[in-house]
Amino acid sequence: MRRENTGAAGWKRAGVFAGMAVLAAVLSGCGNGAEADFSLAEPAWTEEQTSPAEPARTEAQTSPAEDARTGGILEAAAGNWRLAGTKTEDHLKEFGDLQEMFGTGIHEGSQMTIGADGSFSFYLGIALGGEGTVREEDGILVADITPYEPEGRGGSPASFAVIPVTEDGSWYLTTETMGETMYWERLPGTDGAEPGQDGQEAEKAVIESGASLPASYGKILWDAYSQGLLPDGRPLDYRDEEETQKNSFAICDVDGDGKEELLLKWTAACVAGMGEFVYGCDGEECYLELNEFPEVRYYKNGSASADWSHNQGLAGRVWPQNYYRYDPERDVYESYGSMDAWDKGVMEEKFPDEIDEDGDGLIFYLMPAGWDGDYNKRAVKDGAFYAKWRKECLGDEEEIQPLYRALTRENIEALGFAEP
Repeated sequence: MRRENTGAAGWKRAGVFAGMAVLAAVLSGCGNGAEADFSLAEPAWTEEQTSPAEPARTEAQTSPAEDARTGGILEAAAGNWRLAGTKTEDHLKEFGDLQEMFGTGIHEGSQMTIGADGSFSFYLGIALGGEGTVREEDGILVADITPYEPEGRGGSPASFAVIPVTEDGSWYLTTETMGETMYWERLPGTDGAEPGQDGQEAEKAVIESGASLPASYGKILWDAYSQGLLPDGRPLDYRDEEETQKNSFAICDVDGDGKEELLLKWTAACVAGMGEFVYGCDGEECYLELNEFPEVRYYKNGSASADWSHNQGLAGRVWPQNYYRYDPERDVYESYGSMDAWDKGVMEEKFPDEIDEDGDGLIFYLMPAGWDGDYNKRAVKDGAFYAKWRKECLGDEEEIQPLYRALTRENIEALGFAEP
């Protein structure tokens, strides 16, 4: 029997209380929980793999300016990009970090898509983003968009520069937000990409071929767009159709079962009302595979990871996450566990230096599936153990990049779903 997976959506949004719980546990002497029963298989791993790595870059990569000698900046920059968080924070002038700049909205994620045909879209946090076109002008790119929110209400300007730069042997695109320079890095595998490349071919092929998608997907999209309702009748944080268009959706096989799933990303809401919903279909029966906070990463081995909505405990420079593995028998994502952390820079008192073997001032709380907010079930480990634990779930962390589209009437109809 198939069972719907709602993930950790219930307790994880109460990040304030989880943080208070672990803080209380630490101060009461529960911080040194290394004896906790937490076994795992010993997968192959390397000493270098102690934390998620930045995408590898090769010496063969050239800058947009160099590529422009033969093809032009637009052609060189076409593809999918994401905010380079560490690089951007290194260049901030007025803000200490991205969270100070954007609040928790930054953990909604980021993406910039530049089509070789001049199409353009981007989102950054909650209010910033839009769709439109991009053109070459005087050695840079200029984006002309319809913003999700007007600039006067905290949104993006209708026109802005996208400037290619090369620093430290790597190349980026830069934009300006709140007087700060945002650095964007290309998603792996999307050099010179047409829209839809790197894990997005399936969606593009389905749309172009006119192939039939499950009718239940259309009903889900129209119900969300016009009524703010999920298939099980639960209400979304819904205002009106105009506001709803700031949400997005994708059609992509994220679990690797050979069939396209429907991903509904609901972000035009208060933090507690945000969510990402992954739906599968068996014939005309629709079912929920995963429900998480809308900062989800999908991997080619069928796993997924998702940031918590809040980081108000001791984790500091590390953002807590939930991890999932796909169960092909039940066609849902099953919880693998969760990670929280203690950053010594946040609180030094009773920090377990004896567990912090690498001396970086970070130890990790690793919680098994079904821990349900009970920190007494945690194992307290150093970074090397966390890297092994993470690798067992995510493998080589080859990401799938779904192509999210704004939840608009036109985009729903483009999939062949007529408005009811």
